[in-house]
Amino acid sequence: MASASPTNGRVVRIVFVISLVAGCLAAIVYGGVFLWQRSLNIKSTELTKEIQQIESQPIIDKAFAQDIKATNEAIKVLKNLLASHIVSESLFKLVEDQTLTKVSWDSLTFKAPQLFSSTGAAGGGLASLSLSGSTQTYLMAGRQLRAFEDLPEVKSVKLSQFGESDSGVNFGLNIDLSPDSFFLKINY
Repeated sequence: MASASPTNGRVVRIVFVISLVAGCLAAIVYGGVFLWQRSLNIKSTELTKEIQQIESQPIIDKAFAQDIKATNEAIKVLKNLLASHIVSESLFKLVEDQTLTKVSWDSLTFKAPQLFSSTGAAGGGLASLSLSGSTQTYLMAGRQLRAFEDLPEVKSVKLSQFGESDSGVNFGLNIDLSPDSFFLKINY
């Protein structure tokens, strides 16, 4: 039987020590990687929570959003006023151009047409204009009625009241304007 030589025992010890050192180094590296991964997971969780918190907050603060809404409403009101001004300016121009020099108006009432019904279909209504005024003679009242009848944007003119006063003749006109020609004329 062969006896164990001292070099064989020494080699076994050296291999054992090297294996032990390598195992310890591997355990240390594995432990370090494990702790590093755990640290990254904790940071990842914290960052995810922070991102969710930021995403849940509104991008614009509430006061600024209210200012934007108020400004938008003011712009809508101004657009409506401007549109009304354009219509009224054109309407006054129409009345001014057709009024005879010896006729004076006491009142003017305008009702815009309903261009669309509640279902969205074309309304097809007429714009109505009512004028009350006075002149010196019946002939001038008739001429005034005829002046409006001759306009292409006027669909009909009706005498609504007629009577004498100390200053002459009082009369009223109900005028139906075609929205197609009247509003087309306003825009161009």
